[in-house]
Amino acid sequence: MWTKYLFRKLPTNDQELENLAQDLGVSLFGTAETHSGHTGTDTNEMQRRIMDHIRFRKDNALWLIVLLAGLSSLASAIAAWLAVLHK
Repeated sequence: MWTKYLFRKLPTNDQELENLAQDLGVSLFGTAETHSGHTGTDTNEMQRRIMDHIRFRKDNALWLIVLLAGLSSLASAIAAWLAVLHK
């Protein structure tokens, strides 16, 4: 679900942001604000938390890709070395 927001803008509607935050498991604690007697949601804070979560997930995915690339490079080097030894 989080991958579809890598290249898209986040929603600005409070309800859509709350739904997205709940889907991603982002905490909503401390995002309520009161202006002129009306209680609402701090949209900027929610978007920041959601973007931080998406960035965290993306960084973890990239770390795994780098690890797999390194392991495949190591396997390729070992295979080439064994091919030279058994020639």
